[in-house]
This record gives sequence, C-alpha cells and structure tokens, in this order.
Amino acid sequence: MTPVKARIGPLDMSANFEPRLGTTPKSSRRDGAMSLAVPYPAELLRVARKVVWYDKPEQTLADLKTFLSHLMVYGSTADVAVVKRYVAAEEFRRVLENAPAGVFTREAWQKWHAQFGVPVPPMPRRQFPDGALAPDPGRFFGR
Repeated sequence: MTPVKARIGPLDMSANFEPRLGTTPKSSRRDGAMSLAVPYPAELLRVARKVVWYDKPEQTLADLKTFLSHLMVYGSTADVAVVKRYVAAEEFRRVLENAPAGVFTREAWQKWHAQFGVPVPPMPRRQFPDGALAPDPGRFFGR
C-alpha cells in the first residue's frame, strides 16, 4: 500500500511530513475519510489505549473519528505528536468540523479551533429523536 503524503508535523499543523506505515489513501473510504491499515503501529496502539480506555485499542483505531476526537480532548502534546506522524491534518480538521456531541470540553474545543485559525462555533449538542436539542454542553437544563 502506498503511504499518503500530507502536510503536518509533530507540533505544527502546516509543516511537511511523510506518514509512516499504517495509512491508506483517502480515496480508499467511501466517505472520503482516511483509515489506518492493520497491523497498527505499537505507538498508535499505546495512544489509543490511553485516550479511549473503554475499548480495545484495535477497535478504537478502526474508528478514526472516535479516536481523533478523544485524542484531541484527552491526549497529551506527546500523544498528539505521535498521531500526527500517521494522520493528516485534514483528518483532525474533519473531526472538528463534524465533532460528536458530548466529547469535547470547552477548553479543547477552543484550543483546536485556535490551532486551525478558525472561528470557534458553538459546541456540538445532542439531538433527541423528536428533533429537540439537548441543553448547551456544560449546563444541566439551564442551571
């Protein structure tokens, strides 16, 4: 499999880098999102085990959106640097643009938007089956 070429670095989202083994071209997924190839590198398994403690690391890495959203909230700077060697900046941005409700803290939400230099929109909210929106994140029914 040919590695994807992307533009990110250990701490700078705009630097050049060459992903290591484990990445597949974006076109390999129907939704256009990148996926990681098996076997997963040991350092990615370590980070996945840390940021999504309730699932097996292989299961976590198979769901890149869940993995990245949890990494963006719970990962250390070192964890993020490791993952950036394998995952393109566009994937982090895609997660931020389509963030799952209830995962991001206000602090992480603001930090990642600042890193990409984009305005900070309201945090994602859960939607009930009847279409009603849940309370603003961080608040319990207006309190």
